[in-house]
Amino acid sequence: SWTALIKGYINAGQVDKAQRYFDLMPRKDSVSWTAMIDGYLKTNRFKDVLLLFREMQAANVEPDKFTIVSIITACAHLGALELGEWVRTYTDKLNIDCDIHVGNALIDMYFKCGDVEKATRMFHRMPQRDKFSWTAMIVGLATNGRGREALNMFAKMLNVSETPDEITYIGVLSACTHSGLVNEGRSFFISMTTQH
Repeated sequence: SWTALIKGYINAGQVDKAQRYFDLMPRKDSVSWTAMIDGYLKTNRFKDVLLLFREMQAANVEPDKFTIVSIITACAHLGALELGEWVRTYTDKLNIDCDIHVGNALIDMYFKCGDVEKATRMFHRMPQRDKFSWTAMIVGLATNGRGREALNMFAKMLNVSETPDEITYIGVLSACTHSGLVNEGRSFFISMTTQH
């Protein structure tokens, strides 16, 4: 019931009030810690995410994969590559499953921190990929100045019958912009509006 109350305040945008109730909780499990961490993540309070994660570790509460995704996402937004790498190692140490969600978060973090090679390696090591995996690659390559590679990745995405969404197309059009591919950009824009 405490966790439900905290989530209610978070969903209402009252993260500080949620934190007050979180602090009053007599017993906190990994679900309640993750709920509070997600609250800070949703309100872009990335440093608070990391501080709360440290408190969680000090309380000897093991995170689950949902917590790890939130922590890696906070690292991505802060450009904290070293800490993100540590979280990945920590995840391996705790035998937390590096599923598709953790993999996608790692790809996003590596790109946001400018490490294109590690992001690409992570993508290729993933046993399963979804629309978000492909989109993270396309957007990441485009924003790191690798427009042609982003467009090649988009072609591969379509070849495996994965349907792009509006974020995918932002990456594709951004890749065309950064690479000076005006005609290709027009062609993608037309296919975006007619096919998807």
